[in-house]
Amino acid sequence: MNIPSSLPILLADNKQSSSEYEEDLQDALSIFLELQKVIDQSDKENKENHEAILYIIKFLDKYPFPTFVNPAFLKLSEWFLGNNLIARNTLRSTILKVFEKSSHHLIRLNQATCDTALKKITMVLYSSDPTARILTLRILGYMSQVLYDRVDIQHSVIQHINSTNAEEINAVLFAIDKICERSAAFANNVIDLLISIIQDNQRSPTVKLRTIKILRHIHHTYPLAEKSIQFCKQLLTESDNDDERTATIFRVLTILAKKSLVHMPEHIDFLFENLNNKNLAIQYSILENIHMLTKKENTLTFFQPNHILIIFQKIIDYEEEILKLKALNILYTLTNNKDIYISFLNQNMNLFQKLFQFITHTKYNIITCKILAKSFGLYSDSLYGKQFNDNSMISLGNESTQLLFYQLINELNNKTTFSRDYLVHILQSIIIISTTTSDIALNTIDRILSIILDNKNTENNALLAKAIIPILKSIDHIESDNQYIIKIIQILSKENIFQSYDGYVYILKIFNVFMNKQNKVSTENIELIKKVIEIINSFTEDMIDSWDLFRISKSAMFNGLYPIASCTIEKLIPNIETETMHCWISSLLNISKANSQLLENNLNNIINDKRHTLDIINTVIDYLRKAHLNIKTLTTIHFPRDFQDWYIQLYIDLLTNIKSSYVILKMNYPRNPRLQYNIENFCELAHKYEFLSHAYFDIDPDSIIHLERLKLICLILSKYLQLFIKNDNYNLEINTNLFPLMIAFKEKSKNTKYLPLYQLIEGIINWHTIPETEQINKIFNIYSSVLNSVQYIPPFFFKMCTSIRIQVSTDPYWNPGEVKVLKYDENLILKIDGIIQGLDNIHSSNIKYIEVVMIQSLNNIYNSHKNINIRYDNSIILKEKSNVSKHQIIGTPKIYKVKPNKSFFSLTCPIFFPKYEIFKNFMNKGEMLINLNIHAYVSFHIQIIDQDGIIWNVGPDLQFQVEVNP
Repeated sequence: MNIPSSLPILLADNKQSSSEYEEDLQDALSIFLELQKVIDQSDKENKENHEAILYIIKFLDKYPFPTFVNPAFLKLSEWFLGNNLIARNTLRSTILKVFEKSSHHLIRLNQATCDTALKKITMVLYSSDPTARILTLRILGYMSQVLYDRVDIQHSVIQHINSTNAEEINAVLFAIDKICERSAAFANNVIDLLISIIQDNQRSPTVKLRTIKILRHIHHTYPLAEKSIQFCKQLLTESDNDDERTATIFRVLTILAKKSLVHMPEHIDFLFENLNNKNLAIQYSILENIHMLTKKENTLTFFQPNHILIIFQKIIDYEEEILKLKALNILYTLTNNKDIYISFLNQNMNLFQKLFQFITHTKYNIITCKILAKSFGLYSDSLYGKQFNDNSMISLGNESTQLLFYQLINELNNKTTFSRDYLVHILQSIIIISTTTSDIALNTIDRILSIILDNKNTENNALLAKAIIPILKSIDHIESDNQYIIKIIQILSKENIFQSYDGYVYILKIFNVFMNKQNKVSTENIELIKKVIEIINSFTEDMIDSWDLFRISKSAMFNGLYPIASCTIEKLIPNIETETMHCWISSLLNISKANSQLLENNLNNIINDKRHTLDIINTVIDYLRKAHLNIKTLTTIHFPRDFQDWYIQLYIDLLTNIKSSYVILKMNYPRNPRLQYNIENFCELAHKYEFLSHAYFDIDPDSIIHLERLKLICLILSKYLQLFIKNDNYNLEINTNLFPLMIAFKEKSKNTKYLPLYQLIEGIINWHTIPETEQINKIFNIYSSVLNSVQYIPPFFFKMCTSIRIQVSTDPYWNPGEVKVLKYDENLILKIDGIIQGLDNIHSSNIKYIEVVMIQSLNNIYNSHKNINIRYDNSIILKEKSNVSKHQIIGTPKIYKVKPNKSFFSLTCPIFFPKYEIFKNFMNKGEMLINLNIHAYVSFHIQIIDQDGIIWNVGPDLQFQVEVNP
């Protein structure tokens, strides 16, 4: 029987939205039944049979719910047992692969399924076929997380340790290793057995070595850890140890100390005492163990300044490159313990300066420069810099860059193959050193730009330009100085200065970042921008291709140079071939043109020039609507782009609300009722920006700051209008978590990227003492400041929004379109099982818990696109001025918190409609219930709370319908 061609497609990763989860889960059951049917009806030797079994791995990864996990592993255990214990071992090998790849799903097995599956699998342990027993032992090893309290099965595993089959003994040791890792009781029972195996002269060295490795898991209690450590130290004294065995023992001791921590100080001293071992392999092994301990903060704290001194002395004394390099890496990680490292530097500065000899070494220069950079960073740190006794660190930094530049110029004149590799190393070293202080950074950038201008060998100019970018990004702000811009324009104007497209891309990126950091992105500097646009328009396809033009435009949008972005995008559009790409590029072009309008037209005179102001705002909104249409079109033919969709829509809404309130303020008739609508819109926009900034778990910090800034602007604008209409019942509603951000805005007030919001708020002081005409002019000045400020495109705009998502199923199954009938005061127990998908690139330990908010309401409050309306506590749904009345809510929104087990979570929610509460709601509205039957909604909003307490509204949002009757 052939496997249906639809299975691989159905099991492929999809990019569906949360609203499609329920439909997706309906397919899961049919997929699983089809897999089971294929396997049950196939001949055991058929290839299709094995492929169908392997498909279970992908199926469980996509649908890791107990509903599917339990029957899947139960079926696997049946197939593993086979008919009358004669199932072929090839089939069992395939099933073993499923257990290996899907062992993380075993935690979702219920007790009955677990007992049944174990009973069927352990029956094969008594087979006369050694291969079958080996496969069984390995499966039991992968099932260790459900075996930690199964003494009977643990005993069955240990019984096979005396087998005459070497592979079976290895399988037993594998199972013991896995179970010891999870079970303190089993580790306590088996430690004496492990010691006897290691001491048994009849055992092979391989078996002994495998058994020694198991000791790393014998640390669950202090006596166990102490017994394991003392035995390992005793093993080190034996004369028959080879290098591999000795290295293994040292690694086991390190892991034991790392797990118990109480043995850590003694173990660190023990490692340093053994560093004088004459065997180089053992020395390297000990260095590796030290390096492992310095990488973790909880073990790094146990090191002392004398340990750094020993490592430093070894760096100087070692003749072997591999040992010297490892010691340098240890020194670098030790710099993370700032207190002891500063103590070492103050006492041994003369010794520290000996590192200078390695700065130009081909193998040591990178790590040496990293150590120097960390040291310079500590010196520049206001918290630690005062602890240094002298200024020798500054001179060391200047000497380092001088030496590296001297070496760089020499290498640029050397045309050998080795020279280019070494050139890369030198540039990396320069970058590391230069990013420590702004003075060194600017001096380095100036020197590299001069080298590019004067360098006759243009082969490496692109590499030099690329090196400037990370140095430039490390500087917060650059004082206005045209010397850098002039050099950049000279480089762009020079013919054949780069031999590859990349050089022009890098130098234009440098121009974009310089203009941003020097606050030259403004109407006053538009002529300078036009000069660069002329140069870009002169580029031919031989000089730069379409992809590089896109890279330039992306950099320009990040840095607010929208005229340059418009120019480069228009230049590449004729080369676009696909409809999908045309929609995406067109949306970027329209966004760039919209912001270019604001940048190129000064709106400082909006008080007097109403027509010009409205024309500009209308033009900007038209461009943004075109961009929004491009994104909508792209969503229908390609991948959903929720973030891009919402970002453009909210930007349109913000400008529309500014325009609307501007027109109203310009009129003479009563403004208050009309402005009330604008105030509510600004408040709603603020909530939407806040929601959007936390709707994607992997959104970058710069994008969050950008969205939070727009949120604050909306709140401030609403506040001014509230004060103007003399209705100050609203709160400014600035979250206390944003106060540090406000301080950052004030500190960087010279940087237009941050738009000095504190200056906008300062205008509120003594507001009521100002005449109405002056109040209006003040509001217009605020609008002018907002419109003239550069709207930097958030970096997340260019991502495919592949944030993690949560997929859920309910028990009993509840289709969103299905209406369940309940009686008043009757409980419906709803179980929700969820799986967090997309954790491959995000560490799951960053998730503190999952929060499920359940709201019962009389009306539909669900927003199908992004459920911004379903919030709780101080959110929009419970506010007096919200579009959703409080009286629609039945009872109090319930909040459930559950910690996920890796990527899975499960909780039970009772759904309850209290008769008294519902009648009370209707009475408060002045209504009398004639028909006691009501139609209600149950809405769920699922979100992630990270370790910092930040809420991430990743969804999904679920809504179910209920018919409540007496």
